[in-house]
This record gives sequence, structure tokens and C-alpha cells, in this order.
Amino acid sequence: MDIACKLKTERVELFGKTFELSCNFNVLGDIQAQFGDLNLVLNFAPMLATRVLLAAMCNDYANFKGWDKQDYTAREVGRELPTDSKGAIEISDKVLGLFRDAVLAKAVSKLDTADKTEPDGKN
Repeated sequence: MDIACKLKTERVELFGKTFELSCNFNVLGDIQAQFGDLNLVLNFAPMLATRVLLAAMCNDYANFKGWDKQDYTAREVGRELPTDSKGAIEISDKVLGLFRDAVLAKAVSKLDTADKTEPDGKN
């Protein structure tokens, strides 16, 4: 049984623009290309992980929209984040939540594929 899954999104205002963020396979691929392993990001300090992931999500959305700027860095994104603890935690929760949900969806997809494979390795 196939189940369609809609990506979760979060809307944030950065750089004077509204970004509709999601953590799709493009974002995950960019993170893997940059760091080699998605698990490495989980070992970062929460605000560093937030900045790295947020930059990748912003770049993906900017590319989707065809905007001129499509190469935001973690440092640039960090300068745009709220300086108060409540605001910083709020955006960190959004971004890390999107990442967590995407990684869990990827893991469930792998398990689902494994369940469909017969013991002799044939589908």
C-alpha cells in the first residue's frame, strides 16, 4: 500500500523575503554533499545545525522561485535570526523539526522498501 506524504513546510521571513521552507531530498542531498553524512549535522550545536539547515532550505526555495540569490551561507542566515532567546528557539524548533521529519520519512521509506523485498532478495 502506497501512502502519499506531503512535505511539512514552515514560513519564515528572512532577507526581506518570505521563504516557504521544507526539508526535501534536494536539501538533504546538499547537506550530504557539504558534510558527507546527515548524522554529522545532528551532532552540531543546535544553533549551528539550525543555521546550516536553514541556509540549505533557503537556497532550495530561492532556486524553486528563480530568485537571483540562491547561495545563502550559514553565516548570512545567522545574521538574520532573532537575537532574543525565544525567537531563536522558535526558529530552531521549526528548522530542526523539518529536518527530523524528513530524515524519519526517509528511514520509514527505506523500511517500507525492505518489507516489500522477499527473503530471497526478489520483489
